Amino acid sequence: MSVISISCSGESSQAINKAIDEAYHQGVITVVPAGDKNRDAKQMSPSASLHAITVGATDRNKIRTSWSNWGSRVNIFAPGVRICSAWKGNDNKAIKSASGSAAAAAHVAGIVVHLKSFNHLRTAETTWNFMQSISPRGVVKNEKRGSNMFAYNFSG
Repeated sequence: MSVISISCSGESSQAINKAIDEAYHQGVITVVPAGDKNRDAKQMSPSASLHAITVGATDRNKIRTSWSNWGSRVNIFAPGVRICSAWKGNDNKAIKSASGSAAAAAHVAGIVVHLKSFNHLRTAETTWNFMQSISPRGVVKNEKRGSNMFAYNFSG
């Protein structure tokens, strides 16, 4: 049940894209952020990889954020604004609110693990196909030439 979640984005890198492609061929899904530069995600890595699940960020109203990258490489959208997350620190306030497509990608990585576990999905391809079959379409506003699919965990 291997899933890789990458939480960074930068200029296009053949080495990164090749590593993601190899993971896919080994049955491992890689979930990546679209990036936060309001530009075409295919110009960035790891979102340029054809075998990554590239995630764009929306606000709570399912509107693509003004900074989320866009385009044909964005496969799916998820919440990416003011997401509460564990953070470094020794006290009981070791949490932080973060925004970005990396926060959205973390949502999708969690959903992928959930779906693989409960539905006994063995390959990257069958997992992605199943996720596409349950995720609502046509609900993301201002997706800007990307997928208009919103991540869904199949539980309500």
